[in-house]
Amino acid sequence: MTKMGRPTKYTEELAIEICNHIGAGGLSLLDISKLDGMPSKTSILSWINRYDYFLSHYVKAQEQRAGHMSERIVDVAFDDNVDPAHKRIQVDTLKWLMSKQVPKRYGDKIEHTNIEGKEAVDTPTKELEAKLAEYDKG
Repeated sequence: MTKMGRPTKYTEELAIEICNHIGAGGLSLLDISKLDGMPSKTSILSWINRYDYFLSHYVKAQEQRAGHMSERIVDVAFDDNVDPAHKRIQVDTLKWLMSKQVPKRYGDKIEHTNIEGKEAVDTPTKELEAKLAEYDKG
């Protein structure tokens, strides 16, 4: 198979095609850059930084790609042909990637609570100061 030349000009159509490869196909930018007629990874990254249209579609595609990873986790977890140690590495890697690419959905939730177990962000400043003064006395 002969490799066609890489496009050097950004178009919204090409941006959508790239995002479809990411979201619907679950491909990485490196995988996409190896496809016939696709730009280099460097070009794709520069376009993401330069064009808001591409950036917004890219973010959505990354979220969709995380869905592919979650399906892959299930496949790996239930594959009896995969060594348990290797299985754990694969699953942990996919979970880590998902948590970094879509942290609001797949990242660790961190709760901030005060000493009474209430969310600290919900405690008004004056109430918090009064509680601190009370604890200082006791």
